[in-house]
Amino acid sequence: MQDIFTKLFEQSYDTVMSTPERSFLQSERKRLLNCLRGEILEIGSGTGVNFPFYQSECNVTALEPSAELAGKASEKFFQNNDSIKAKINIVQAGLGESPWDDSHKNASYDAIVCTLVLCTIPEPQTALSLFKKWLKPNGSLIILEHVQAKNPIAQISQYILNPVWNTLAGGCNLHRPTAQYIREAGFKPVELRELQFVLPFISAVYSV
Repeated sequence: MQDIFTKLFEQSYDTVMSTPERSFLQSERKRLLNCLRGEILEIGSGTGVNFPFYQSECNVTALEPSAELAGKASEKFFQNNDSIKAKINIVQAGLGESPWDDSHKNASYDAIVCTLVLCTIPEPQTALSLFKKWLKPNGSLIILEHVQAKNPIAQISQYILNPVWNTLAGGCNLHRPTAQYIREAGFKPVELRELQFVLPFISAVYSV
C-alpha cells in the first residue's frame, strides 16, 4: 500500500507543491542557489525544480533514488535546456547505491544542496556525516527543509499526523528535528532564516 501512495505522490509532486513553490519556496531556492559556484552535489533532486537556479559556473551532480522522479527531472532538463545554465548530470541512485558509491571522492564538493529531502532520507544523521566528508574544507551545506516545531502543542500535532502524512507523502516525516541533527553533525550556520508556511522551515547556509 505504501508503494502505491508513493507512486501517486511522485506522479503528482509538481502539482501538489505548486502553491508553496509560488508562495515562498521558489524565491528561497533562487536566493540560496544563485550564488553557488564549482562542484555541486544535490541530494534528492526530485523533478529538477532547482535546476533553473544554478548558474553557468556550476557543475551539478543531481542524485535521485526514485526512477520516476529522475525521469521527470531528465524530461524537464531537456525540455528547458535553453533556460538551464549549469552543467547537470542526473544520477538515478541513492547515497549508498551503485553506481554512486564509486563515483565520488572525499572532499570533492564546493557545496551540497538539500531541499525538502532530509525529511525523507531513512538515516539523516548518517547522511549528514557523509556530507561532512564529501565537502571541501571551505565547502557549504545548503538547506531548505521543513523542521520540527518549537511549540510543544504544534510538536504533538506533528507526531499525531505523521503516520498518515508519511504514508501519503512518499515517506516524508513531519516531526524530524532536522536543525538539531545538522548542529549535532558539527555544521556551523553562516546564514539561517526561519520561515513559516503551515509548517516551520529553515532556509540556511552552513559551513563545515
